Formats: sequence, structure tokens, C-alpha cells
Amino acid sequence: SQCKNGQWGYNCPEWKPALTKSTKKRAAVASGGEKDDGPAIGRIEIKADPKGGEVGDNSNTQYALLGLRSAANANVVIPKETWEAAARFLESRQLGDGGWCYSQLFYNLNDDTSYGSITTAGLGGLCIAKFYLGVDIEKDGKITSGKNWLTTNFKVDANPGAASANNVKDIVEKKFSQSIVYYYYMYGLERVGVFLKTDKFGTHDWYVEGAEYLLSQQEKEGKWGTGTT
Repeated sequence: SQCKNGQWGYNCPEWKPALTKSTKKRAAVASGGEKDDGPAIGRIEIKADPKGGEVGDNSNTQYALLGLRSAANANVVIPKETWEAAARFLESRQLGDGGWCYSQLFYNLNDDTSYGSITTAGLGGLCIAKFYLGVDIEKDGKITSGKNWLTTNFKVDANPGAASANNVKDIVEKKFSQSIVYYYYMYGLERVGVFLKTDKFGTHDWYVEGAEYLLSQQEKEGKWGTGTT
């Protein structure tokens, strides 16, 4: 589903699973011998086959890269060109202040304002792609710039910059809850903090401050926000 420009979007092509054999057989069973049926152990090779259309958005791109990261951790070999295309695109759409917006082509809106949830999406995705390309993400200039944006604009009680972002205004005007983009930001902030192996953004302990605020927002029924986000 990767788009030609390296993103992912909502358009998913028709897909049929390819039968792929592992490089190793299953472990011997207690009765002796080896089994050649069932799930295999070892690396699984797959090929890049982008059919997702021309362009996507930075939110879908984040979740695709999170999924590919999990696959890579399970010994699925993700093609190098997939990581390269994603990293190249995310770098190209990083704004001058170090942040990201949803998509500069989103429903013909002039969407060019950095805000928290999509900055964590862009930054987290770039961390994943560059890590699997062998880059030292703690020393990469683009990643450092994104981290600096989060440090300068750090919040745990709001999605920083979202109030002035065109696509967020559009969401709120359509009577969706503002909490949709707030909790999405908090998830992205946690992912970036883990990927960068950092306890703090500037002087802010993101985990402690975030946990304290989230606990303060839990409603008596046990839910948060609208109950759906």
C-alpha cells in the first residue's frame, strides 16, 4: 500500500498473500524428527511492490511504519527501498521550524502549520525508517530538529499548535471531538520518547508529566475523552 512518493494513505490495493518459505525449519518436536508444516522459524523475505497511489498523508504513514517496525522485529525482512522512500519523503515534508503538518495537499487546504500530533508522527516515522537504514538517529540532523520542535513546544495538557492547524479546524467544525487529536498526540509523544531513548524533552520529564495529567483526566466511569478515542 505504499504510495509512489513514499507515503501511505487510505487507498489500499487488492492484495493476495504470497507464499513465502523461511530459511529455517521448525524446531524438533518432543517425539523426535522435524516438522515441515505450520509456521516457520527464521527470516522471511518479502519484496517491495508499491501500489498505494500517488500520495497519502503523514498520519497513515506513521501507522504503516509502526507496523513495519513490528514486522521487522519479528524477522520479516523489509526491503531497503521501502525504508528509503519513506525517509526521503518525511525529510522532504519537514517544515522549516522542524515540525510536520498533516499533508500540504489535504483537501485543498493550505495546511502548512506544524503541530504536535503530526510532528510526533513524522518524527517517529523518520526514526523508524532511518534506524533500519543503519543511521544513528540520535545524531541525525533532521531528527534532532524535530526533537527541538517538541522541546520548544512541549505540552502534555494539549496538542501543541493544533488550534491553528487547518485540518484540525476542519475536524472540530465537523463536530468531532478535540480529544481525537489530543490523545493521538500523547501516543505519538510516547513513541518518540521511546525511540530516542530520552527521559526528557528539555527540562520536561515527558513520562511523569504525561502520566500525571492523563490520570487527572480519567472520568469516574473509567474512560477518557469521548470514550472512543
